[in-house]
Amino acid sequence: MGEFATELRRRVLVAEQALLAARSDGDDYLQAVHTGELESLRRLAAAHGVALARTLPEQAPPAPVALPEREPVAG
Repeated sequence: MGEFATELRRRVLVAEQALLAARSDGDDYLQAVHTGELESLRRLAAAHGVALARTLPEQAPPAPVALPEREPVAG
C-alpha cells in the first residue's frame, strides 16, 4: 500500500497545482476539470483508507461552461 498511497498523494499535489494555475488564469473549464480530478482522487483515497491533507483553500466551484452547439451531421 505504500507505493499506492505515495503515488495517490503525488497525483493529488499535481492536480492541486494545476487547479491553482487554472484559477490564476481564470480558466473556468480547466478549473472544473481539475476539481473533478481531485474529487475522484479523494474518493479513491477514502475507499482505500489513504489519508490526504487538504492543502487548498476552499473556493466556490466554477460556473458551468457552455459548450458550443454542434451542427447536425448530414446523412
